[in-house]
Amino acid sequence: MKRRKKKLFNRDLILEKLAEVGEVTAEYLLNLVCNLPAVFDRRVSMRSFPRHTITVDFRTMAAWRSMLYKLRKEGLIYKVRGDKLKAAKEGIEYISNNPSWLKSYKAARNKNSQEVILIVFDIPERMRVKRDWLRFQLENLDYSPLQRSVWYGNNILPDNFLEDLKRYDLLPHVHILSVNKKGSISAWLSRIGKRDLAL
Repeated sequence: MKRRKKKLFNRDLILEKLAEVGEVTAEYLLNLVCNLPAVFDRRVSMRSFPRHTITVDFRTMAAWRSMLYKLRKEGLIYKVRGDKLKAAKEGIEYISNNPSWLKSYKAARNKNSQEVILIVFDIPERMRVKRDWLRFQLENLDYSPLQRSVWYGNNILPDNFLEDLKRYDLLPHVHILSVNKKGSISAWLSRIGKRDLAL
């Protein structure tokens, strides 16, 4: 089976940012989105973004122009007044049906330091955008992956994050478990070297 090639830019975030700012040139929009951690291929989180630098080289510019061309071809953006771009009505409808990449959540530290929260999800491929968004947000909430669909952490998940899971129809695919029985996951975390989370 042929593996999907990772895209350099996150199209949903670009579209969302364009809808937010209105009419802008392609160069100005690139400048805006290059200052956002979620814009690059869904592998750069807010935690790692300060260390992440990009060079706007030929490959980056080619990928940028290609992304804008695809968004225009799909009728999600259009050109106005020369070289300025604007989000189309269809583009605004598209982003209203998908999670916001610009929104961030603030997690509270769990007073029970012995509790580990596990998040397990099985989100179908047709909801890939939402699945990528969930992974991005979990990393920003200081959760770590055991595998791509199993994450763990100590922080309490904020209410507005849980409300958004419901809003985007992700709750049927996401299971949140609390583990605080001594000797269950703590011994296992110690064995794999996650002693900071072990009981």
